[in-house]
Amino acid sequence: MRSEVRINSELYTWAIERAGMTMDDIKSIKSLSKIEEWITLKSKPTFRQLELFAKTVYMPLRYLFLDKPLIEKLPITDFRTKNAVEKKRKVNLNLLDTIRGCQRKQRWYKQYAIEKSLNKVDILRSVKLGMDHVMVADDIRRKLMIPLKERPIFNSHCELLKFLIMRAEEAGI
Repeated sequence: MRSEVRINSELYTWAIERAGMTMDDIKSIKSLSKIEEWITLKSKPTFRQLELFAKTVYMPLRYLFLDKPLIEKLPITDFRTKNAVEKKRKVNLNLLDTIRGCQRKQRWYKQYAIEKSLNKVDILRSVKLGMDHVMVADDIRRKLMIPLKERPIFNSHCELLKFLIMRAEEAGI
């Protein structure tokens, strides 16, 4: 027995647009070739077809059972633009995935640090909104023990990066 599933047809087009794909991209997959019929409600997909569709558009299957499309927002403030109009732009799935991955790692590390009774790093959270940027940079430079007058000279950006990583690790970061 084939179990067919009916979902809000608006969710199909939202999912396709969200993934940055076209209807032709979806129709080119044999099992999803009737996508237009699903949207117009002339036919319904099977559960397996729906699973394949969700996988194809990089979407959790459960999203397709919502009443209406989600309004996705970045979980953190996007400082990449000053223009307020840009804030209404579509969320990039790669960026969203990267941010969520970083947040998972932060949660894991926080739990790990608590379990291991690691000391808090005093350089973190030492900067407050509105502080003078020159003072902040000078404070960070001192805490990372980066000499100002006799700045080390590096032959490449890789050497500089290694030096900064070493100093950050020595500071407990």
